[in-house]
Amino acid sequence: MMSGELHILIGPSGAGKTTYIKNLVEDHTFDQRWVVSSDDLRDEITGSFKDQSANDQVYKAIAFNPIPRP
Repeated sequence: MMSGELHILIGPSGAGKTTYIKNLVEDHTFDQRWVVSSDDLRDEITGSFKDQSANDQVYKAIAFNPIPRP
């Protein structure tokens, strides 16, 4: 990964997106990084990352709360 790059992971539930990014972050050192995870937001909102009942709220939170720029 190069400085200034944006990487987006898209795939079906259970495809391993969250596992992939957690392993990537553990294996590399980054000057700056932001990981926006629908699983993490879902867990914060519902108490379980598996609870899909709040997906509308989760994706609105992602769409309307942009990542701050340094």
